[in-house]
Amino acid sequence: MRSYALAMILGLLGCASDHGMDRDGSTPADFDAWSSTLDVGPPGDLDGGPSTFDSGPVTYDTGPLPLRDAGIHTLGDAGTVTHDGAGEVWVGYLEAYTFASGSDAVRIVFDADTGSGTRTGVVILGDAAPPSLPPATNPNVGYPEGMSIPQLQQMTRLFEGQPYAFDDGVVSSSRMQLGANTAFVWARWCALQYPVSLGGTSYACMPSTAASTGEICTYRDPNSGETVQVDCGRQYLCGVGTGVCRCDAASCWEPTNHVLTFDVHVTGNQATGTALGHTVYLTRQP
Repeated sequence: MRSYALAMILGLLGCASDHGMDRDGSTPADFDAWSSTLDVGPPGDLDGGPSTFDSGPVTYDTGPLPLRDAGIHTLGDAGTVTHDGAGEVWVGYLEAYTFASGSDAVRIVFDADTGSGTRTGVVILGDAAPPSLPPATNPNVGYPEGMSIPQLQQMTRLFEGQPYAFDDGVVSSSRMQLGANTAFVWARWCALQYPVSLGGTSYACMPSTAASTGEICTYRDPNSGETVQVDCGRQYLCGVGTGVCRCDAASCWEPTNHVLTFDVHVTGNQATGTALGHTVYLTRQP
């Protein structure tokens, strides 16, 4: 009887090994049944508390999230940026450039000057109303949910009406230099993703074996070799070369290299320079 029981235990352990289970008992590339409780750190990271969803029995803790903008601005539950907007406002347009609505408008709203040597604020492109974005809670589908890949492609470039935050603006009486991270919208969604090894020290939130045929998107499970169907929005946002998330062995986060830059020369209440590869003209508002 003891020999039979021991054989059964060894057999079960062998099955777990054959399926490549990770440290928490789940298959790294399969998000169909798992849960996550993420500690987002102190107030100012996301919403000041844990972000929890539950779609399975497994729980793991990724630790504090490495959000670049922690303490600078707040990502609210609607995915918007909170700033005091108490500084100067510059309004203008991009020459020979239009956004999806047909507008060429540009608006820069500074926060109050704290005397720190750098300035914070937001850049708003176009005349469209700010998007209403629900909090990201589902890692299994793209964000925002229901968007097609063409819509996500447009959004990952520039999302009209979305306030893009800058936290290290350099402003003098004759020049303004600003750089806004356009990928912060995915900070919460990327934090929900599970890092998948691509080999060596490279990680992503989707295996490099992802493929798509029409509206059907799949990846090959690196452990079982089986083909698994996946939401196309998630595949695009996690795709190697197209994704908006960056990952290491412990967690995923939004990148900081999707940067919208302004470099303009200031003369009194007028400013002229470059943004998006075009000439931008700005006027300081009274």
